[in-house]
Amino acid sequence: MLKHFLILGGLMACVAGTAITASAQETGSVSAEAFLKMTDPKAVDGLGVKAGSSMQFGTIYIPNGELPGSTCAYRLTLSANLGENIRQYWEVDRDGNVSERNSPSTSGCAWDQVDDGLSSIGEGSFSIACEPERSVNIKLTYDDASGNVGTRFQAPSEGVFARVTAPDNGALIHMSDDANFNAQCIAGDDAGALIVTVGGELHVRESAQPSSGAFGEDVGTITMEASY
Repeated sequence: MLKHFLILGGLMACVAGTAITASAQETGSVSAEAFLKMTDPKAVDGLGVKAGSSMQFGTIYIPNGELPGSTCAYRLTLSANLGENIRQYWEVDRDGNVSERNSPSTSGCAWDQVDDGLSSIGEGSFSIACEPERSVNIKLTYDDASGNVGTRFQAPSEGVFARVTAPDNGALIHMSDDANFNAQCIAGDDAGALIVTVGGELHVRESAQPSSGAFGEDVGTITMEASY
């Protein structure tokens, strides 16, 4: 029998700023949890970071044990179109052999397609308050902070996993397949701002425990650091 593994996202943000002589820096952390939590940006020299929407993997399957030692991998990356993401899953056996993407596998790897209200899948996001026309250095750090020993959360091993857009009209500014990149601050209604959307990748082993209760669980943290 297939075991259901439920992972939903909500974001937990931790925002801290440290003023230094020649530059400014802000850091915000976002966790894939059951509830969305937000903090107000704390500006340092016109720079602030705020957590937005949750990073959600939805409902996914643990390997069913038919292929001992196998892992199910789930990847969510981004397209150039606002609000669109690319979802892939695959099986990895104990020898490292990879199955065809998004195809039935011996281990039963798959995203659950049941519309039960708990299966929301979507990228996470941050907003940055910044000085218009100034270049912002952005660094993403993926932390496998899960208490579930059967999962590993990481930056996507391929594909675009960071998209930067304008705050007012959603115009595409930058896309990155690297965790470190730059983007130019865009003038908004009141000040400069950027919207940063992020994806992620989750590996689930047979030893993973099914989620309990009505909601999912924390599978890791994405921290975004913005600086001049």
